[in-house]
Amino acid sequence: MSARRWAFISDNRADFGVKRICRVLGASRAGYYRHLATEQVRTERQAEEARTVSEIRAVHAEHLGAFGAPRVHAELRARGRRINMGVPPPWTGARESLHRRHFDRRG
Repeated sequence: MSARRWAFISDNRADFGVKRICRVLGASRAGYYRHLATEQVRTERQAEEARTVSEIRAVHAEHLGAFGAPRVHAELRARGRRINMGVPPPWTGARESLHRRHFDRRG
């Protein structure tokens, strides 16, 4: 379910009610309420991800773009930052699709 649908439900719930809008859109009410309940967690996760990406970009830039993902990972670990090696570096263009598919390093 797209975030726009949840926003549409929130914007129009006073006029039509959540039950009716969800029925028309084919969404579940439980899903809508779960979305509302986890909003703060999502916001915190996005902020942490933005900080991580900025750190990765900084390390990459410090070494004039010569560091690839394994060396950036090692540098961050040396600085005390723990990061999953499965997270694609921001310069690969794979960041946008990170949440839509599994990142497979095998090819």
